[in-house]
Amino acid sequence: MDKSKIKSTFDKDYGVIISVEDEDTADLLDDFLTEKFFVFYNTRDKNGLKEFIFGFASSVERVQLIIDSFLKDV
Repeated sequence: MDKSKIKSTFDKDYGVIISVEDEDTADLLDDFLTEKFFVFYNTRDKNGLKEFIFGFASSVERVQLIIDSFLKDV
């Protein structure tokens, strides 16, 4: 899996966001989040990216730990 296709950022309006470049990886991440982490998030499509929005209740560092766990799992 290409790690460069997944990144976490902080948006002043939405909080912490994971952006994924391709649909297959986004589907795998969605399954991972619901089956292994049980976290609340919202999704949207923006500029060809699938975004997972975690809001202001999380931090980029914590979400990066989720990404790292996901990359080890797939």
